[in-house]
Amino acid sequence: DNELNRITAIVDKAYHDLKYKLVIKHGLNELSSLKEAYLIATGGNPNPVILFRYLKTLLVLLNPIIPTSANTGQHVLVPALKASQNVTEPITELLLDQKWPYTQASEELRLTQLLNYLHDIKSAIRLSQAKA
Repeated sequence: DNELNRITAIVDKAYHDLKYKLVIKHGLNELSSLKEAYLIATGGNPNPVILFRYLKTLLVLLNPIIPTSANTGQHVLVPALKASQNVTEPITELLLDQKWPYTQASEELRLTQLLNYLHDIKSAIRLSQAKA
């Protein structure tokens, strides 16, 4: 959740600065990497609320510059969100009507540092196993 807030803030700033390359870098690449790391960390038993928040954030953040992908995702996302019992916030019919995903809480630098440390350890373990 902390990383999702951090990336959302970076993408929001990139939009305000008209730096669309950074929007793609953080909004697509980092969010995709974050989702994969989360799925691996949960051992295939992810929290559906967090996954729906991730998916909604991804589609809303990328909609201004990749409307076709977001529009396709909208046809999957909206019915799924409406059918889900895990979503507590109101869901609109159109992705364009969704609120911009402002961060819900301030980013905690310490949590980001811990996550980076875990990624470094995981990478070091994989490298040492590959050498063995």
